[in-house]
Amino acid sequence: MRAAPLWTVAGLAVLAVSVAVAITIGPADVGVADVWSVVAAHLGGEAAEVSPIRDGIVWDLRLPRTLLAAVCGAVLAAALLICGGHARTLDAFAFGEDAAAALGVAVARTRLVLLCVTALLAAALVSAAGAIGFVGLVLPHAARALAGPGHARLLPVTAVTGAVFLVWADTLARTVLDPQEVPVGVVTSLVGVPAFVLVLYRTRSTR
Repeated sequence: MRAAPLWTVAGLAVLAVSVAVAITIGPADVGVADVWSVVAAHLGGEAAEVSPIRDGIVWDLRLPRTLLAAVCGAVLAAALLICGGHARTLDAFAFGEDAAAALGVAVARTRLVLLCVTALLAAALVSAAGAIGFVGLVLPHAARALAGPGHARLLPVTAVTGAVFLVWADTLARTVLDPQEVPVGVVTSLVGVPAFVLVLYRTRSTR
């Protein structure tokens, strides 16, 4: 297997563990075993040996929020799933618009399609989860260090990286000042601003 698929599989495993552990964190004490038991019961398995209150905490409160965080992180970081069908085109764009046009890419049409689709999906996510900054600016750089510059390999790794990051950002946001909640965008900004400044500094230093 190539490095990128290995990173993707490993990332999915980390994401599953992160979701399970993140659900246990909060004012109500819920164990990882309780989480798996409740999820299995609602998916048709044996009845969960937990109280109705804990069942509601896991299934109705924490699980939907954690999964929403994972989905938002994945989409925001990966620059949206539509880019997967344009992996080679994006690789061509990496050399500039003139080079992409010379390679036969319809530059104007491709740019318009990608911008419209990414804007619509980002708007849908913001309407569901609120403003969450710096995920799409910082996480792709971290993923590129793992998967390399090829977009066919980079996109799935970026999606998983963004999902894991936002799951833990959301967990920190709802527990650091318990019982009050911090906006998730504040947490992502605290991480993203220094990281983005570092990226800019490295970019300028290499010129």
